[in-house]
Amino acid sequence: MEGRDLQGSSQIVQDELVRLGEQMVSTSEGTKALALELCREFED
Repeated sequence: MEGRDLQGSSQIVQDELVRLGEQMVSTSEGTKALALELCREFED
């Protein structure tokens, strides 16, 4: 597997995550869920 291919696919994954993040943040429920999830992460 060439580095270029790896970079390309990780770029696609990044774009998908950004898109998903925007969808979640656009709803207050998503924002609350995200905040709760982050709190749990930091507690552990």
